[in-house]
Amino acid sequence: MEGSRCMKNKAIYPRTVSGNGKGARKSIGRPHLRLFAACLIGVTIVGILWWNLTGAQATVSTSDKEEVIATVDGESIVEQELQWQMKKLRSHTDGNLAMKTNLTDNREQALKASIQLKAQLLEAKRRGIVESVRYADFVSKWQSEQSRRKDAALSNGVVYGPIQVEEEQYYDFFVSDILAKLRDDMLAEKPFAQEDIAAYYNEHLAQYKKPNRLQTNMFVVAFGNDVTKDAAFRTAQAIADGLKRGEEAEKLLQVNSSKKVVLQQRAFNEQTAKQDTMNGTQVWRSVQTLREADVSNPIEENGSYYIFQCLALEDTGFLPLEKASAGINIVLMEAEFPRMTERWVKASTIELKSSTKQAE
Repeated sequence: MEGSRCMKNKAIYPRTVSGNGKGARKSIGRPHLRLFAACLIGVTIVGILWWNLTGAQATVSTSDKEEVIATVDGESIVEQELQWQMKKLRSHTDGNLAMKTNLTDNREQALKASIQLKAQLLEAKRRGIVESVRYADFVSKWQSEQSRRKDAALSNGVVYGPIQVEEEQYYDFFVSDILAKLRDDMLAEKPFAQEDIAAYYNEHLAQYKKPNRLQTNMFVVAFGNDVTKDAAFRTAQAIADGLKRGEEAEKLLQVNSSKKVVLQQRAFNEQTAKQDTMNGTQVWRSVQTLREADVSNPIEENGSYYIFQCLALEDTGFLPLEKASAGINIVLMEAEFPRMTERWVKASTIELKSSTKQAE
């Protein structure tokens, strides 16, 4: 193989001879050199790509050989499912050493979570959302997806996301997708009474307040460089106090003209709401509490202090219940879903298997 490669290289490097032919210097023509470099880069990229793609197949799970630790209505929970839950628990310990070191408790929590998830997946199966809830069948789908991505990449097809998707990452997506479809399927049945929706709406009415339309004077006092944060705050507070005493905005601007103070009129309404909340929520929330003629205290956001004086206000009221209902149904479903899961678990036949395998 090395010999043939050398022969090919000799063909790629034609010799040009200068002088009388004795001891002549050999050189590579520039066009041929560029061609060789391009070929070398291409071969290297294909080699790396092939190594990554074929390496992905070497990590294929052998879940059929995994130990069954429990069954829910006859459907197996294997050790690999429990380990997936264990890793999720560890990722949410937030530095809690007790949770990290108490493997017995963690394993018990992971087993409980595995049983709950299996009950959820079984409900999805009963509704025709998924054909199988066996982990081995999931692994087969994952392997098929790996092969599809490899073939697409080698044939210059479209591959969304990374070429190689780890088993755990694909299982995260698989579970999230099925549970989202399960919630949507249950929502389509309109499980919540109109009285419950109305009760939630009235209890959380402030959440459905439509943005007020305001016209304001906005002072901006920036800090940084030659203006310290403390100095900017003192200037902003003095402006706010002056406005509250009834002093004119233009006069306060003149008094503070040497302190990099900006004054402009600023409108807040439905058209500006999206950009306002993208810039930062502190200013937006504070402005929405103003009544006509109110003056805000200094608000720190994005390297500046802001002061607002409300010149005009139009109260736009609340989002009607009929328009809020769709979102309320989703909120109620999120709250009810864990209780539904507990009912599915209680209605299931659960069998725990003897297990001596230790958690990782």
